Amino acid sequence: GDLNEDPPPVLQLHLKRFEYDFDRDTRVKINDRYEFPETLDLDNGDRKYLSQSSDPSKCNLYKLHSVLVHSGGTHGGHYFAFSRPDGCQWLRFDDEKVTRVDSTAAIEEQFGAQPSSGRGMVPGFNNSLGARVARTSSAYMLVYVREEEWDSIMCPVPDSDIAPHLHKRIQAEEERMAKERRERDEAHHYRLVRVATLQDMHAHVGDTVHYDLVDWTKVREWKVRKETLLSDFKLQLARDVGHEEAGVRRLWFYDTLPNKSRRPSTPVPPDHDSRRLADVGPLTSTPHTRRSTSLDLWLEDPSIPGASASLNEVKLVFLKHYNAREGRLFLRSARLLAPSTSIDLVARSLASKVGLPEDKIELLEEVRSDLHTQSNWEVLDRSKELAVMSLGHGDIIVSQELFTEAEAAAILRPTVLEYMDYVSLRRIVTLKPLPDTKSEGVKVDILGNANYESIAAAVAEKLGCDWQKLRLTLHSTYASRPRQDPVRWQDNRTLDGMLRSSTPPGEAPVLYYEVLKLPLLQVENLREFTVTFYDLQTKEVKTERLEVEKSLTVRDLLTSPGVQRDGDLQLPLKLLEVRDSEISKVFEDDTKLEDVTGRSDYWQLLAMPTGEDSEGDGDRDCSLLRVVHIPPDITANVKPFGVPFVMTVGPQETAAQVRDRIQRRLAVPPADFATWQLYVMHQLRKPEEIAETEIVVQRFSKRKSIDGDGYTRLAEQTCLGLAHANKGPKPRVKRPAPRDGSDRPMKIG
Repeated sequence: GDLNEDPPPVLQLHLKRFEYDFDRDTRVKINDRYEFPETLDLDNGDRKYLSQSSDPSKCNLYKLHSVLVHSGGTHGGHYFAFSRPDGCQWLRFDDEKVTRVDSTAAIEEQFGAQPSSGRGMVPGFNNSLGARVARTSSAYMLVYVREEEWDSIMCPVPDSDIAPHLHKRIQAEEERMAKERRERDEAHHYRLVRVATLQDMHAHVGDTVHYDLVDWTKVREWKVRKETLLSDFKLQLARDVGHEEAGVRRLWFYDTLPNKSRRPSTPVPPDHDSRRLADVGPLTSTPHTRRSTSLDLWLEDPSIPGASASLNEVKLVFLKHYNAREGRLFLRSARLLAPSTSIDLVARSLASKVGLPEDKIELLEEVRSDLHTQSNWEVLDRSKELAVMSLGHGDIIVSQELFTEAEAAAILRPTVLEYMDYVSLRRIVTLKPLPDTKSEGVKVDILGNANYESIAAAVAEKLGCDWQKLRLTLHSTYASRPRQDPVRWQDNRTLDGMLRSSTPPGEAPVLYYEVLKLPLLQVENLREFTVTFYDLQTKEVKTERLEVEKSLTVRDLLTSPGVQRDGDLQLPLKLLEVRDSEISKVFEDDTKLEDVTGRSDYWQLLAMPTGEDSEGDGDRDCSLLRVVHIPPDITANVKPFGVPFVMTVGPQETAAQVRDRIQRRLAVPPADFATWQLYVMHQLRKPEEIAETEIVVQRFSKRKSIDGDGYTRLAEQTCLGLAHANKGPKPRVKRPAPRDGSDRPMKIG
């Protein structure tokens, strides 16, 4: 590795615990055993870790200060750390918990691999049987501090050394945490009291609330000691709301009714004034619920008609009106009505208030708040009375205009049921353009049951573009960025189905969009390929980025006008899939392009001529052979290099004849080519040399049937290896070696 010229006072070492396994095409975590010492001497071994220009007078003895640990795998886990600020006592920092531990837990148990003793076994496993369970917890970063500079680095930090803005922030954080601790310690002495008013209902209905009456997140609340009498709280309420009469106005319990709606259900009895707040609650509450839940009340407004009447003679009802022409639902008022009041009288009164003819208004009862169907509504018979329709305290009557069939056709949502369905399905989605994902974006209302076409139409209307040229991409909650694959035109999910996996609970949904030059359906029928073209000598000619219809074939791709523009390519061409200088696939000419991988970070698409000059060229007995370059040091794990290629081989061609054709094709000087050797390459086996007089195709695995391009293919697990020195440029990035899952012990220091 690299030699260090001037090691720093604080030395941070990163242990490579993650890598990409190219054989399994996945990321893996390396839990192998990495031993690291408590003291690290870089001067050890005649200063082999340091360059010759390093200062020999400086002592490079380091002491372990911190161990950063990852527990888990590649798809999830947990990070924590061990540290000893004083140089002696190890502490474990795990989220908000800090605990003392010994050096064994901080060092030896973080080496990885199997535990060396009973400590660290998986809980619940029968460890008495002597079995060892591999750890998922292991160190991934180490922090060492030079011993002779330990005291100067770990010195106390006075307030004067802390930047003023940081000092102020730390102080505010400490005060906030102290306040939260006090509140937690005293929480059992207090009860939260929330009081809603008629003004709250007017403000919330049709804005944040459509079902029921109040948005409790916006209602004023008081934190009152549980020993406080209700009468004392009512006086405090009167002072706080600025109306002395509030202390004598009637309070109602806000309760959950049997149909799961929340309404003012019963008035607070006068004898409750002498009770503690801890004992105040509706009849449906229990001592346990009164201790653990808030007390929700409704303060009756003196402007309500019938407010002075005895509650034995009236019922409290709330009146909403749906204006279909404006698409708006709002609260009209609350009333105390006698049970004998007729529905017709209420309808005529409401009609005059909203300016409608008496015969053009309809009344419905809003029954349940958790259902968005017809069963949530009951049409009230105008010929009957409130008592007959079973209307009681807290019930809601909704009025709406009646339309003829022609009038209703001209209105978007002519009934309150259609409006409520819209409200229940409405999703406010933030649209952000690609690639500018940091922008605030714009918000648009889309129904949760909308299909892709309806979603695109709603987005396009907001953006002012052609919806057919709009492409949408979902948000990745795991990576906190747009997903790699956009939503396809044929996606049959609804908006809710799309957002279910892309929107964390409690967060606003996000969609990313692109405006394409072509309609999306046409774009999705195209496939994009990046193909590098080579000549017979495997010299690169050009790289083309091609967009073609995926219904076409490989033959169509390789013979398209965009490929052979200036006659710079030799035909016919074969399309190859290459990874790490090995041919993983040779595509037949009639292969559909939808079965060809277009882009990848791990393999390339190459196109090159086959060099059909073997004996019997064009004969169906010819075989298509894969050829790779390998180093002369032959091992079972040999790694190819350079650009592989394919060639045809006749049924009776010898190794000498094939060698001669390869030499002419690659234009290698005869003196250099004399040192090249031919080998049969088998998967997971050591390459076998071919004698000059041997028939080449007889050394390979069983032949496959003749395919559509006229050649017989040999088994894909075999190829011809050209063993010679690699005189080409070395790759700048070395691929990680494949792992076999076994542990490879390694010691540092």
